[in-house]
Amino acid sequence: MQKYFKIVKDNLLLSTLYCVMGVLIALFNTLNVHYFQQVLDHLKLLFLSQPLVYIYLGTLVILPIIGYLDEYAKNKLPERIYYGIKERTLTKLDTIQAQKIMTSSLGTLLQMIENGANAGRNVVFDFYFEIIRSIIPTILFSLIFIGTISTKLIWFIVLGYTIVFVVTHFLLRWLYAIKSKLLDNQESINRILTHGVMSFLVYRITGQYKSQIRKFHQLTESAATQKTAIALVHEAFFAIFALLVNLIKGLVIVLVLTDHLQSLSVGQIVALLLYIDNIYNPIAIFNVIYVQAKLDDVAYSKLNDFFRVADDPGMLSAIPVKSPLAAITFTNVSYTLGSRVLFANVNLQMLRGQIYYLVGNNGSGKSTLVNILLGLIKNYDGQIKFDHQPADAISLRSLYSRTSFLSQTAPVFAGTLRENIDVQHRLSNAEMMTILENVALIDDVQQLPDGLETKVIESGENLSGGQRQKLAFARLLAEANYSELVIMDEATSALDTASRFKILSHVWPALENKIVMIVTHRMELIPKGSVLLTIRNQQVHTARKG
Repeated sequence: MQKYFKIVKDNLLLSTLYCVMGVLIALFNTLNVHYFQQVLDHLKLLFLSQPLVYIYLGTLVILPIIGYLDEYAKNKLPERIYYGIKERTLTKLDTIQAQKIMTSSLGTLLQMIENGANAGRNVVFDFYFEIIRSIIPTILFSLIFIGTISTKLIWFIVLGYTIVFVVTHFLLRWLYAIKSKLLDNQESINRILTHGVMSFLVYRITGQYKSQIRKFHQLTESAATQKTAIALVHEAFFAIFALLVNLIKGLVIVLVLTDHLQSLSVGQIVALLLYIDNIYNPIAIFNVIYVQAKLDDVAYSKLNDFFRVADDPGMLSAIPVKSPLAAITFTNVSYTLGSRVLFANVNLQMLRGQIYYLVGNNGSGKSTLVNILLGLIKNYDGQIKFDHQPADAISLRSLYSRTSFLSQTAPVFAGTLRENIDVQHRLSNAEMMTILENVALIDDVQQLPDGLETKVIESGENLSGGQRQKLAFARLLAEANYSELVIMDEATSALDTASRFKILSHVWPALENKIVMIVTHRMELIPKGSVLLTIRNQQVHTARKG
């Protein structure tokens, strides 16, 4: 239960309002029955001017008013909880150890977040709040008013609870088992669908769709059978429950007719029958939501385990990287991936004002070295220093604010072209036009009806690969006056030869007085005399290209 306190705390005011309104509804429902009994028992003696009439009519008026006011929290709170959990996920992603994300499947992670957000909302809103605001108050108020009519009935009600518990216990265990299997099937179904969408080309070329469709069909058939079984168990549960409640009502009538409940008026008998419904219906509701809550708890626990993953100390550190950054030094850096040694006692120094070309065979560890440099991989041996500051002591936020990183995928964000280039909103229109000219993107932009205000969809799907990389270089130039470390990972792979040389001719002057690392496998593009960092035999060898 403790893992749900954070959800309640984040929505404390709205949660309190929702629970208080529920208690008031339960109270006035019970009062309504009580005063209805009073009206029935004094019907022949009542006059319109008597207070009892107005009190009863007042409960009839107040109930729908409270019910309407309750709709605000009833509709807003579950959405706040759902989106609040997702917001908490984004907050965690900002500080979590990067390796935990880099080694996870994107589809599985997204599915866990979606399932966890739904489950967390259901457990808190549909289970705990339902108990607090409705089930407990309704039973408690009804028992109090039943006690004012006949204390003998309390014992019969306890007996009824015992019978209901014993009968429903077995049904609920069966229901939980079926729902658990259904949950596993649904996860498998979603996983197949997610991979089928995200791996579209691979699945089509390798012909995997046919086998995956067969698996999908088998799982969906099983899920449909399980859902049908769940529905039938639910109906059996409510049918048995309704039968038990009706038997208890019949018992009340028998007790009255056999004088075991003496001196009960017609109003009291009617009230007792209504109170019995108020007492036992919440038990039926509880049993059903309890089974679902147990299943939802499993889904939310997976997301909660994600929340509990240790944060990266570098994302929490307040020690800034000193400026200007003059050197980055690797001392005896070693890294093992599984059982494979990628680096062994690497010693390397990169200086301000120098461009370094990182080369090596596929799988040699080029991207790994970049990730270690950027603090994304922590479990290496040795030491890295930014000038005289150890890498494990500095603020990564400070480092990233001084770093420009261009990857082969050239990430593009949903927003306008202007927002993608000038992220910090520092540039004038004239400066933006100059940058667009320098990256050979100005003609493309000028042909667009909205120019720089053109909307770019998520991941830049309405841009070509070349346009995305040009956009990334435009962002680099926009940040040139503020960055001190520049890393380019196959950043020109989607550009034609003419665009590549034109862009790089404008980029090189902007890279002066910076530490620059360029990851590439195209030796022909590296100018003679350039410093090469070649990964070979678990070492990084420094040399100049002849």
